[in-house]
Amino acid sequence: MKKTIIVTAYIDRLSTIKGLHNFDSCIAADGGYLNANKIGLAPDVIIGDFDSSQLPKKSNAEILALPMEKDFTDTEAALDLAIKRGSEHVVIIGGLGRRFDHTLANLGILAKYYKKLSHLAFMDGYNYVYMLSPGSYRLQKKIYGTEYKYLGVSSYSDYCENLSIKGCKYPLEDYTLPKVTSLGASNEIISYNAEISFSKGEIIITHSND
Repeated sequence: MKKTIIVTAYIDRLSTIKGLHNFDSCIAADGGYLNANKIGLAPDVIIGDFDSSQLPKKSNAEILALPMEKDFTDTEAALDLAIKRGSEHVVIIGGLGRRFDHTLANLGILAKYYKKLSHLAFMDGYNYVYMLSPGSYRLQKKIYGTEYKYLGVSSYSDYCENLSIKGCKYPLEDYTLPKVTSLGASNEIISYNAEISFSKGEIIITHSND
């Protein structure tokens, strides 16, 4: 399975990000190449319209320049490229803070692409976020070397049906979780992992720290 890490231009708490060296390739979205260098990653490809940074003067990476006026973000372009080049497991560093319109757009990207991959997640120094379709899953408390205190479960669809959560401080059993609720925030995995299952809908999982 080919694993790719995508590094974006804006990342909260960059210094806390670790455990990301066992990937097959690294793609930097626009100014993300500067952040990649700071956490010891060497991009294989740098793609973007370079509105948030200048083209690197010296780089061994393949550089793909995009027009500034386009119908997609640099992050989506990087993800689309990763998929076209055979990646099945993608972690995107950044994309969860600063401009809220970009955060919402990235949730849309997550919903659009997650079924095309075995795993797709957004990660910054506070959060690790991904989506799940109906089924049964085991959720780990520690991901890529970071242990997360909180677990958030939010319905992306209007309702998530027959939701059960085990191994957490606040368990649920066959619950119908609506989109318009804060019930799923700030749960906690008690031990090393938790179990979650549901029969209908789409869920956003957020592992987070203060």
